[in-house]
Amino acid sequence: MAEACRIGLLNAQIVGVAIDRSLPLAARLADLGIPCYLVDHQASESRAAFDQGLAEALSGSQADLTFLTFNRLIGPDVLAACRRRILNLHMALLPLFPGFGALRAALRSGMRVAGVTIHVVDDTVDGGAIIAQGICPIYPGDTEALLGRRLFETALPLVMQCVRWSASADLIITSDGLPIWKRDNLQMGPRHFPGVDADITAFSDEFCNQLP
Repeated sequence: MAEACRIGLLNAQIVGVAIDRSLPLAARLADLGIPCYLVDHQASESRAAFDQGLAEALSGSQADLTFLTFNRLIGPDVLAACRRRILNLHMALLPLFPGFGALRAALRSGMRVAGVTIHVVDDTVDGGAIIAQGICPIYPGDTEALLGRRLFETALPLVMQCVRWSASADLIITSDGLPIWKRDNLQMGPRHFPGVDADITAFSDEFCNQLP
């Protein structure tokens, strides 16, 4: 994402990243000049204290849009701090398999396809308005690791596309957490719904092909 912003593929700027534990990612963010906020969930006295600390970190960034990619419930302080303009990446085709353990549930279900969902975050568990979804196959013998890698490759271009929609105001998330589309000609892709622009797809494919 940072590279996509740097080369101008996305007309956006990452103004901060919040993490809930010490990660090597922090050093990489420092090299890129991106603020990193550590809100240690283990050091927090309670879930409410963690939520308050995360809210303070996010409100300080003054971001127009916040993306969640970690498996933790957030509370009212974070929702208020981000003016409810929060999107979450969930590794399942909602409304199927909400909550934790979505990959395991998909593998056990007998389904032939799995998917990812980007949705607005509200005070429910993965129940906010769905913005976009993507699908990928489930192969015989798949493990959580194999399916997880395929889902990541499915999710990356969709996340980038949502950032582009937001930056261009084609997609607006209101302070009430409601999505408003400014376009009525969204195309549906073979794997992503709505579809992903060709330049984002090419960038994402190249990035994923370089991963070990």
